Amino acid sequence: MDCQYVKLEKKGAIRSITYHSDKKQNLLTIPGMQEILWAIEECRNDENCRALLFTGWGDYFCMGGYLGDYKNQGAEEIIQFADMLTELHKQMSRFPKPTVAAVNGHTGGGGLSFLETFDMAVSVPWAEFSLPERQNGLAPMISLIGVQNSLSRKICMELAGLGTVIHAERAMEAGIINRIAAKDVMEEATDYAMRLSDCNVRAFGVCKQFYVAASGMSYEQQLETGKQYLVTMLKSKERKQT
Repeated sequence: MDCQYVKLEKKGAIRSITYHSDKKQNLLTIPGMQEILWAIEECRNDENCRALLFTGWGDYFCMGGYLGDYKNQGAEEIIQFADMLTELHKQMSRFPKPTVAAVNGHTGGGGLSFLETFDMAVSVPWAEFSLPERQNGLAPMISLIGVQNSLSRKICMELAGLGTVIHAERAMEAGIINRIAAKDVMEEATDYAMRLSDCNVRAFGVCKQFYVAASGMSYEQQLETGKQYLVTMLKSKERKQT
């Protein structure tokens, strides 16, 4: 595929995707998301890929989606955009191999919920995290999905209602990111990805499936579901050894 907004690179067992939007703040557009989904599928089918690294461009990781003039758009156009955005979240959260986000800059809105789909995240120290929908008189919908699992209700409502900005240190305390890069964010995120690539990728993928499946279940349901995934994980380990 001849990509305009995505750069897919191979670095040994690591595959890195860099998204460069043609919109300010590195916003997600339908063509841009189509290219990201293509790159994800390429990495999924690449047997030599053992971990996926994703980063943004310039001073922004991603500040959400660009819908355009939604006031003059019909419901079908808005649904098309929403379908693409939710599909992007689904495919990244379900990616069967380890994923790492190199947060190169400010992150907000749908970009914040997209960040939550990654297994691990390393951020530049000056990055800010927010839900900017309030500035346009809107309420975050998709933006809160996933993030509400990391942040308390009070912090979510503070972000949505007051437009509060969370800095990198508080984001790490809240579990939005794993660490703050001391030097080059791509270098440190790549190191994370390399370490993850040494694990049993199949077993790690099963662990991710269980994490998503068990979300929202009762304790008893989680135990029952866990038994099924335990068998799958052990068999995955057995296949790797043989």
